[in-house]
Amino acid sequence: MGSTRVAKYGFDSALPGNDWLYSPGLTLTGGTSYTVKYSVFDPSTSFPEAMDVFWGNAATSASMTNWIADHSPVPTTMVPPFSYAFTPVTSGTYYIGWHSKSAADEFDFTWMT
Repeated sequence: MGSTRVAKYGFDSALPGNDWLYSPGLTLTGGTSYTVKYSVFDPSTSFPEAMDVFWGNAATSASMTNWIADHSPVPTTMVPPFSYAFTPVTSGTYYIGWHSKSAADEFDFTWMT
């Protein structure tokens, strides 16, 4: 993507996390391996956060069918960026999806690409 993008997920005192953040559409070539890199951290050790990372062919939760990583819990310190490879079978436009899945009334977390 060429520049750093930062997002922060805030908690809800009554509802568990079930929110998505999607990358812009990425034009990818089938059979070619790509790498997604990002950092994520939870500033609180008392309120554990959790998220999954997926990729799919549309920026919708139903299209996020290809699992990349599970961060349960999200690290509580900034660690070197996570780096995961994935390979689409066919050429097309694809999206990376970050999915919050924390329990209700936790804290917040931040991730950067």
